[in-house]
Amino acid sequence: MASLIENLITGLNEEYAVYEKLLEVSMEKTSSIISNNLDRLKATTDKEQALVDVITSYESKRNSTMANIASVLNKKASELKISDVVSFLDGQPEFREPLVEINEKLA
Repeated sequence: MASLIENLITGLNEEYAVYEKLLEVSMEKTSSIISNNLDRLKATTDKEQALVDVITSYESKRNSTMANIASVLNKKASELKISDVVSFLDGQPEFREPLVEINEKLA
């Protein structure tokens, strides 16, 4: 179970980092639109799409990890939320705290 939680935390942190990059690219895109720079807009849109593809991959991995955690906890994967996993980790601050922290960042 510990490795599943570690995988979840690592994946969420990596996903967060990509969202941060996506935010930067979105700001570039806005600047491109305002300045009417179509070449830069196209390049920025391409970067944006590549990042969305990466996020989709991370979401898939997260869903798979959550399904595995749900199986261990004997819960339905479709009903298990990160907050449920956090509750399960009450006695394990080494996992609980990083999970709470990244969950709050992504909220």
